[in-house]
Amino acid sequence: VASAEEVGKIEAARAALARGDAPAAIAQLNDYDSAHPNGQLKPESMTLRIQVLINSGKATEARTLANEFQAKYPQHPLVQQVNRNVP
Repeated sequence: VASAEEVGKIEAARAALARGDAPAAIAQLNDYDSAHPNGQLKPESMTLRIQVLINSGKATEARTLANEFQAKYPQHPLVQQVNRNVP
């Protein structure tokens, strides 16, 4: 079960992404990854990071991270979302 701190960092990143603030979203995701390298919400963190990269015009980086996500979490429910969103 994810801690409240983990959830808070992911929600802050999601909110920054929703308002189009890619730097703030990346900062929140970097904070999450540093504080929780093996966190329960790592798949969500990676998925959000992929979306931020796409929104920032960094399709190559997004595809690389998407491939890593698929290799690491092949059965995760977010795989479909990743595949749908990455160009």
